[in-house]
Amino acid sequence: MRLERLDRRRLPGQSRLFLQYLYEFDQVAPLYPAGPAHTSPEALGLRAEAARERGSRLPRETLVRMLHDFNARVGSGPSTGENIEKLRDSGTVAVVTGQQLGLFGGPALSVYKALTAVSLARILEAAGCPAVPVFWLPSDDSDFLESRSTAFFGPQGTLLPLGYSGPSPPSATMVGTVSLESVGDPLNRLQDAAPTSGYREAILRTLESAFAPGTPFTDAQGRWLARLFRNQGLILFDALHPGYKGALRQVFETAVLERKRLIRSLQTRGRKLEADGHRVQVPVDSSESLLFWLEERRRYKLEYRSGAYWSRGSRSLRLRPEELLERIRTGAGEFGPNVLLRPIIQDHLFPTVAYVGGPAEVAYFSQIGAISPYWKIQCCVFPRVGVTVVDRKSQRLLKKHSLDLLELLTLGASRITQRVARTGASKHVLDEFDRISEVVRESLTRLQGDIVRVDPSLGKMVPRAWKRVFYQMDRVENRFLKNYRNRDLVAGRHLDYLHTRLHPEEKLQERIVNFNQFLMEEGPGFIDGLLETLDPFCMGHQVIHV
Repeated sequence: MRLERLDRRRLPGQSRLFLQYLYEFDQVAPLYPAGPAHTSPEALGLRAEAARERGSRLPRETLVRMLHDFNARVGSGPSTGENIEKLRDSGTVAVVTGQQLGLFGGPALSVYKALTAVSLARILEAAGCPAVPVFWLPSDDSDFLESRSTAFFGPQGTLLPLGYSGPSPPSATMVGTVSLESVGDPLNRLQDAAPTSGYREAILRTLESAFAPGTPFTDAQGRWLARLFRNQGLILFDALHPGYKGALRQVFETAVLERKRLIRSLQTRGRKLEADGHRVQVPVDSSESLLFWLEERRRYKLEYRSGAYWSRGSRSLRLRPEELLERIRTGAGEFGPNVLLRPIIQDHLFPTVAYVGGPAEVAYFSQIGAISPYWKIQCCVFPRVGVTVVDRKSQRLLKKHSLDLLELLTLGASRITQRVARTGASKHVLDEFDRISEVVRESLTRLQGDIVRVDPSLGKMVPRAWKRVFYQMDRVENRFLKNYRNRDLVAGRHLDYLHTRLHPEEKLQERIVNFNQFLMEEGPGFIDGLLETLDPFCMGHQVIHV
């Protein structure tokens, strides 16, 4: 593997807050009281010391027993069992990450999160601090629409979207409780399209076994991750495991007792973010409770209205604050956190060094920093590695057409086509477009000056007229480029392949493509290769040339 680093500031679609967190942390430091752990191994070590001092609010014996239970159920390897046992020691800390459940594991970024957590735990271990990587499976999430689809590459590099072919569960059903009944159709479509490598059948058998009919979605995802990280000791945590809920009463009580102050703090933070030119990742209104009500297999948002808590979408619950507190204290109800409360629960259960998250999670941690002091916790987020895998054919095509990946990610399809066309027989036509445009621009500028001197009333009209002239010229050039792709079928296929493979749907590859695609092409050893190659402290987007 060859590693290339791209400055994320040059990539499209990157939020200003995320870039400041990476490159100018001092500009956003007041939003993140836990400080940076991502700037150096030494900074990570300081966070680890703080986590050891804080420890876990859940008794370690209970935590270990609960983790053994789920990891044994999904078939985690011996190295995972050893890591779970390490958590008995009060000096052991955890690097935590997680991602919503997804068909066949979902987009590759979920694996890159896990790889980052494993890598950071190893770095801490090497520095003398016992550490384990933990993957939080949010089985209580209720967005099945997001979880039911994934994408691979089909023949000739075209994008192959796959979706769960079974019935959708009722609204508000927690995804982890959904029993997978029909994955045969997407598996058969994948079988037909999968690359003809020596690893293909083994990967397909793994998916067929993990996502077998009748398997709860949480267990399916757990089985797949357990197999993938069998040798890396990744610990899996099921958010719906009943063994830890009793330890969260104080967390939920505070959410009720301090609700008004919590919401005021979040809204103040939201105004601060907006004043600084940032988007508020999680909007917070006056009805926010930070809590969900769990009823059988469904999850309902709790809203505070007219002095009581109401469950949105369920008619079965209306509780005054004192009644809700009583249910929390007696264990008479099941509750879950919203996205802003979940990291606080995570740090309550684990001696967390940092949560490994993507750009959106880095953004909402800026809001969490406003409320975590209510639980005497400082939640820290560590940016996951960003990865694009460049296959061998893409490497050849980039070289053939004198392109690089950064151009492909930042220039639109029309400009990329123009770049390629300039290397062939159409170069003289495009050069002539440029020459004529420049001559016309200079001539019209001179004419505009002459017109305004003679008739100043036309001062505003002339630029609008010239704009229409250039608009029509651009239309002709763009049509020429489009026709070029149709005329030069080979170049058109090459560009289509590169765009689909490296910038599918004009998004980063990691957000669209399933990681099993690369396992089928490169084999199971690809995981170890990535661990050896990727740098978790690299601020840039990391490009793997296989």
